[in-house]
Amino acid sequence: MENPKAFLKSFFPADFFRIYQMMIQLAIKAAQDIHQRSDGNYLELGVDIGIDQKGKPWLIEVNSKPSKKEAIHHDTIRPSALAIFRIAEKKWKERLEYYEKNHDE
Repeated sequence: MENPKAFLKSFFPADFFRIYQMMIQLAIKAAQDIHQRSDGNYLELGVDIGIDQKGKPWLIEVNSKPSKKEAIHHDTIRPSALAIFRIAEKKWKERLEYYEKNHDE
């Protein structure tokens, strides 16, 4: 696993940012399509994208339960897990604020 921007920059120095943005849009479109066509909700998707020699992104696969294997080898929290925590933390603070505001009345 490599940092996508650094990896792209090494192969496509002039176009790496444009290609990176296309990868993001492809991942978002894939997630939106899955959301529209499925019965359930997904909190996280693993989107595998490849880049051909011309810099065109290709969707390889989308996983509903992405692997967490690499987290075993690091002492850091995966960005996807941290994002879920941050959302829960924000919701908790909003609920606490609402309770404190309406409890005094």
